[in-house]
Amino acid sequence: MSEATVRASIKTLIEAVSNVGLVYDHEPFAATWDEYVDQFKCKVLGRDQVRAWTISMEAMPRERLTVASARNTHNQARFNYKVRGYCGFNEECETETEFMTVVIAVLNKLDTGIVTGNAYNAPVAQLDNYVPRTFGGVLCHYAEITQEVIEIIV
Repeated sequence: MSEATVRASIKTLIEAVSNVGLVYDHEPFAATWDEYVDQFKCKVLGRDQVRAWTISMEAMPRERLTVASARNTHNQARFNYKVRGYCGFNEECETETEFMTVVIAVLNKLDTGIVTGNAYNAPVAQLDNYVPRTFGGVLCHYAEITQEVIEIIV
């Protein structure tokens, strides 16, 4: 399984969550702020809003592991992903609790298993931040999840 396959697996799991909005397996780019923010707008629960997620691999520490008794060595790579979620504020709709429900569902979905087989392991996802943040001039709820995936390279 390659890094691209792991990233695609994360994207597929997030897309399976109800009311998640748009999901990108990368950080989108646009020439202007308006074009950039438009990439994060969609209709959820009948409302047009900013509601999107991005997936980025931010680090890949590697190490060599040796099992002395078996005289075996193998390398291990840790793919460290940041999954970022954005949801536009709407007090009338209580978007803070609405989006937190989605965030928890994303965490639970990631914990169901990003990968299968003996060569991969994925510790439980961690919610690092859930804070208000201005995003392209729009006040949003912002969630930042860390997902680590460990690959054993034989």
